[in-house]
Amino acid sequence: MMKHSSIFSYLTAVFTLPLSHAAPAPVRRADSISSRCTNTVLRQNWFVGDCLTGEDETTRIQSAVFLGNKVANKNATLAFADDQGDFFRSCSDCRLADTSSLSCLCKPAYGEGKWSLTPRSSTINLEEHISVYNGHLLSNLKGAPKPPSQPSPWPVPSSLTYRFGGNVTCPGGDGGPGDYCASQGYFCTSGTEREDLSVSGPWSFEAPVKCYVPFLWFQNIHYQLTDFNLAGEGGWRTFGYDNERCEGEPIEVVEPDSSYVCRRFQKPVKAFTVLPAFNGDPN
Repeated sequence: MMKHSSIFSYLTAVFTLPLSHAAPAPVRRADSISSRCTNTVLRQNWFVGDCLTGEDETTRIQSAVFLGNKVANKNATLAFADDQGDFFRSCSDCRLADTSSLSCLCKPAYGEGKWSLTPRSSTINLEEHISVYNGHLLSNLKGAPKPPSQPSPWPVPSSLTYRFGGNVTCPGGDGGPGDYCASQGYFCTSGTEREDLSVSGPWSFEAPVKCYVPFLWFQNIHYQLTDFNLAGEGGWRTFGYDNERCEGEPIEVVEPDSSYVCRRFQKPVKAFTVLPAFNGDPN
């Protein structure tokens, strides 16, 4: 019988950000997906599996890695590409051919010559750049990954879509009648009530966000949020910055247990980083 690793010792272990001081767990080595994982599935362009932690021969954790920014369609051939992925924009009928291989029907990607009328089948072995580290599925495209010190108590969600919104102003605006941005954002009321943005939240994602500057309609008109609400199944951890480069320490950190609650920021937030609080690759 498979047993799952205890979640009660999980405290604040997060995939590494500069503000995290949690000691990393000893990494045995990069194990292969095919030898350590079962029940692998493709879910909203995430690769999900139950993988052995190495604690014993039965303890597994479920984890996930986002493929959308790691796998590209290069002239109808699936290939790894650091931050130049988006295979799903020009491929269809994607599925797992086996435990660790992704197969799709692909046309030449945008900007790569004549658009083929007939899609071609392509398969990529995900083990080229994704391995198992203490039970965690992690990519090495950005260098040797650092698994968290403890598995997360948040399960990999069945739906990985999340939305956020809130009260907004233009940078330097006062939120008054002359502030164009103030009339455009999703309005929420600070407090403890649950407000569901699953339909109306203006900014929607299904992947980690490295540094996002909110805008609507016009990319040159940026928004800053004075109140914030994130809605989505599962755990996402949000970091807010007072600059549009996400530099320095975040001025706001919204934990996953604050989802659906409208929160007042002490200072306006101009840019956001959003990372999975569940066992998910942060890149």
